Amino acid sequence: MDAKTHWDKVYTTKEPETVSWYLAHLETSLALVERAAHSRSASIIDIGAGESTLVDDLLSRGYEHITVLDVSRTAFDVTKKRLGPLAEQAKWIVADVTQVELEPSAYDVWHDRAVFHFLTSIEQRAAYVRNVAKAVKTGGHVIVSTTTPNSVWDNATIPLLLLPCRVECRHLNLHVFLQRQCLSPSRHCIR
Repeated sequence: MDAKTHWDKVYTTKEPETVSWYLAHLETSLALVERAAHSRSASIIDIGAGESTLVDDLLSRGYEHITVLDVSRTAFDVTKKRLGPLAEQAKWIVADVTQVELEPSAYDVWHDRAVFHFLTSIEQRAAYVRNVAKAVKTGGHVIVSTTTPNSVWDNATIPLLLLPCRVECRHLNLHVFLQRQCLSPSRHCIR
């Protein structure tokens, strides 16, 4: 089963609150984005957003340039319905981050809470890093959340890459974009 089919099935058959990774609000992610964004006009992309409420919280705080990317149109339909007219204030991209052509130097902040650890092949990870390198502005910030053993992702039905943040950053040459500062206990990296 490909990623799109898998995630469309998840978002079609399960309520948001019933999945193991559900949080009503992504407080850690929101704090990291607010720390990284230079202003409310910063351009932010949320990779693998699914039905997350991060877009809701960013919009409610006045962020003006939000892009949301996910492979599942089904997830976006749920999120757009929840947001109502506010949904028109965000840009929605239904695509696989390893295959999509993102605009060069488009984003001040790249946020990923849910994708990178599902990329288990070198080719997928390399394509991801190429998109980061292309799409994030010079001086921009990359926030990547990873999973660890015994995390909420343990019940995932697709393979996971389990690497500590600092190893992951070095292994993928993300240190070009990050200072490899791993913020405990969130396992997020931020420049």
